[in-house]
Amino acid sequence: MADAADPGWRHVRRLLAVRLDGMGDLLMTTPALTAVRASAPSAHLTLLSSPAAGAPLGRGERALVEQLAAGAFDAAIIFTVATQSALPAALVCRMAGIPLRLAHARENPYGLLSDWVHDGDVVADGMRHEVQRQLELVRRLGWTTPDTRLQMCPSAAAREVARVQLLAAGLRPGEPYVVVHVGASAPSRR
Repeated sequence: MADAADPGWRHVRRLLAVRLDGMGDLLMTTPALTAVRASAPSAHLTLLSSPAAGAPLGRGERALVEQLAAGAFDAAIIFTVATQSALPAALVCRMAGIPLRLAHARENPYGLLSDWVHDGDVVADGMRHEVQRQLELVRRLGWTTPDTRLQMCPSAAAREVARVQLLAAGLRPGEPYVVVHVGASAPSRR
């Protein structure tokens, strides 16, 4: 692993952010995406997520590689949790001709990543918070932000659906409320 990130990151014009997890994991990545936006404001930022996070991946690996190649990305940042390997996504990005690829990794076989942060997280109670993990990744590029809040920007249509549902539940406009999501796919999140 090099001491400093490839200097080409300073000139990135088209950046792919990869987060192939559920909506909650994507939400935990929003502070890092805020740092990317604040540090590379002129770069065109595209998010590739999984169907569980709300965006289709494409039909098979070949179609995905072709779609990413057509995007002419200069760089990709691959966000993962400690229990995932970034290497399959790094391989797809490399096959698509994306020259700069950054991720957390325990190793970097065949140079699949142009830049990487050694993944020292262990799956135990002492793991750092997911937001901190992702912020550390983009900090490798010198990209930071003072705003580390989780962010979600629903569309106008989604806000209208929520407003109608709140009215149907008997809440008046401007009245305070709390939303509780009681389900999760992993037992550790329940």
